[in-house]
Amino acid sequence: MNVKKKFKTWITATIVALFLFSSCNKDDDSASQPTSGKVNFALLTQAGTYPNNTSYFQGLENLNKDHVNNSHAKEFLQGSLLYGYGSNAFISFVGQPATMAQYTFNNRGEMITGNSIKDPSGRNFTSLCFIDQHDAYAGTVGTGGEYKVIRFDPSSMQKKGDVDISMIKKPGIPTIYIQQIIKRGNKLYMGVYYEKDFNPAIDEAVVAIVNIDSQKVEKVISDGRTSRIFIGSNDGAFALLPNGDLYVMGYGTTAKPSGILRIKNNEDHFDPDYFMNLNQLAGGVCRNLFPYSDTKAVTVRIENPNDEWELNGPNYSYYIIDIVNKTVQGKIDGLPVVYGANPAFLKKIGNEWLLNAALSGTSTVYSFNPVTESVQKKFTVDGQLHSLIEIK
Repeated sequence: MNVKKKFKTWITATIVALFLFSSCNKDDDSASQPTSGKVNFALLTQAGTYPNNTSYFQGLENLNKDHVNNSHAKEFLQGSLLYGYGSNAFISFVGQPATMAQYTFNNRGEMITGNSIKDPSGRNFTSLCFIDQHDAYAGTVGTGGEYKVIRFDPSSMQKKGDVDISMIKKPGIPTIYIQQIIKRGNKLYMGVYYEKDFNPAIDEAVVAIVNIDSQKVEKVISDGRTSRIFIGSNDGAFALLPNGDLYVMGYGTTAKPSGILRIKNNEDHFDPDYFMNLNQLAGGVCRNLFPYSDTKAVTVRIENPNDEWELNGPNYSYYIIDIVNKTVQGKIDGLPVVYGANPAFLKKIGNEWLLNAALSGTSTVYSFNPVTESVQKKFTVDGQLHSLIEIK
């Protein structure tokens, strides 16, 4: 199988299988009551293989358990994505029109379906950025080059308007993916991936910068030292450190290494004096960037370079890197080789850092100690865990 065919197969399995949503879903909310108390966490897992994916969404009172099954989960008979903000959970489904639904839980643990927002021209909402309880942004992927960034109220699920992204459009390039949206100061930073015929159309890392006051892309910056800001989930393209410096993950191509770029605080251009070549330092292609300290982050590195798209099973390992000092500390001990293209994550839930080791039929959530940089098994989940959120 040549590279183009491999990428086409992977992008279909990844984007379509993760995001396609069949209108046939089980909407009986009363059947989804995994706990009799207040829900404080929610998770979404996926089972099956494309095109026969099933997603399972459920709330949990706590994470102090050995195993989580899907007996009380709400079922969707295709892939979906879960996001969270405050007391609300948001699930993005695909199909024309693109649909994102809001879910809450009452004090008895019962799931309540709230309002939804639709984009008639879109296929899915891929990247979400929450500003506050009444302000958020979402990037959409559409058909025939119809892509946009919308502004909406996550409480009422009412659309406020479209962000003017005309500056990012390129003649002859039909598909653009918005890869994570992150707020810094009064601006939004968005990774932009240009694609044509299932191949990168621009062999550079590209970031669009939105002025929140004008609701318009005011600048597009690019850097050819790496390429392809391309992640499978909502997070992992950017790492915003406490000092305000923004680090950008480039996945790379056959001609460009995967690597990390930097946009210094109070600047809107790539730092010409900083580049972390991960192909050289980590010994292979890396993707996703999850910061956990003032200097360090976790990434996932490919194991078998001949199966970049994980068509033959899990193929990434978690590594610790120091993005400020440009060093690779090494592989995290005690973890298996995992699916790294989409479900990999390290995030702080409550006061605990949790890391996802997703395999084909089950996933294991580990507690990660940021001081000792060690892991301890916390619980297992039926299916491939894609999202875990806190309900506040």
